[in-house]
Amino acid sequence: MTFLYGYCTAGIVPLRTEAADASQQESQLVLGECFEVLSITERWVQIRALADGYEGWVGRNQVKFLQPQEFEEWLNHPQKERSPYKAFIAYNQTDSVYVPTGAQVIFDDITVTLPHGEFEVRSAPQLLRQLDIISTAKQLLGVPYLWGGRSDAGLDCSGFVQLVFQQFGFNIPRNAREQVQYGAFQAKDLLRANVGDLIYFGEVPEKITHVGFYLGEGTLLHASGHVKMNNLLYERRFENPFPFDKRLVERIQFVQPQQALKAVDVTHQITF
Repeated sequence: MTFLYGYCTAGIVPLRTEAADASQQESQLVLGECFEVLSITERWVQIRALADGYEGWVGRNQVKFLQPQEFEEWLNHPQKERSPYKAFIAYNQTDSVYVPTGAQVIFDDITVTLPHGEFEVRSAPQLLRQLDIISTAKQLLGVPYLWGGRSDAGLDCSGFVQLVFQQFGFNIPRNAREQVQYGAFQAKDLLRANVGDLIYFGEVPEKITHVGFYLGEGTLLHASGHVKMNNLLYERRFENPFPFDKRLVERIQFVQPQQALKAVDVTHQITF
């Protein structure tokens, strides 16, 4: 059996449940990300994203297929990284490319390189990645909520968490219900939570519906309407509260993935 692979050539591409423009966006591919082809129609390609295993349909005119050797070279290119900058546009003589945060590209401060060409960076983009996970997450404050979104153009709650961790080289799962299995699952009293804990909401651990970063003193940083901060403590319920009902708040769950903690611990070694 011959396997076919490719990569995303548009800045942000909806990953849909069905091969139709009106189909719901479940997730996204971002520029440069690789995928395995599952099936092809005239206008659509069913793919499995290699970054997180998510499956769905993308527009055929927003991706390119690669020969096996080309694909291996791009997938494993030592200079390719996730863009640590807020979204910007790069240009060449005939085209331009939108480069969102987290795009997988080769970037040398002058050009953005992809398998189909080089693009000139005409103005310095703004750095999003900071020296630790929480500082980086705060750079996304104000980004609008978008179901299935995983870029700085729009994020859902788990896409927000995934994007931040990817900035430090950790490809955690796409959905909150899968992310919660990434590390040791711990139910705690809110007042015992640590800054940087991931807080999960759900009636039971098997039915997680929301996730955010804990900032201490009852403050949650999360994507709900937009990326923002809300308060979870009952005694501070009039100070920008999170509009989940009391029943859900009482069942908050916490997890500190060991890989993520390592990312925080070694950030002082990261260079840009």
